[in-house]
Amino acid sequence: ANQVAMGADPAVYGLLGVQIVELFQAWQIIPRPFLSLLKVSTFIIVMLMIGTLPYIDNWSHIGGFFFGIISGIIFLPFITFGSADKFRKRALLYICMPLLLLMFLLAV
Repeated sequence: ANQVAMGADPAVYGLLGVQIVELFQAWQIIPRPFLSLLKVSTFIIVMLMIGTLPYIDNWSHIGGFFFGIISGIIFLPFITFGSADKFRKRALLYICMPLLLLMFLLAV
């Protein structure tokens, strides 16, 4: 059914996406990064499971999450750990800029 859905949940999922990006970009300096990844992943999975209830638009949650990941790659400052890491992060930045613009245009 074609229905308009609204609410703040996609923005919350976008913040979770930004948190995932921050975790991976600072992986080397975070104490026990696997535990942090497990906590965030568990929270995301539980929230997506709750999203399967009636009258909850899980597609908007997933879209907000991916929009947050791509926005986080573009807008978060990052620390580089060597030239290979710097190249990888800049390549991701150049890939995600047009992708974010495309996602924005498709959402409008």
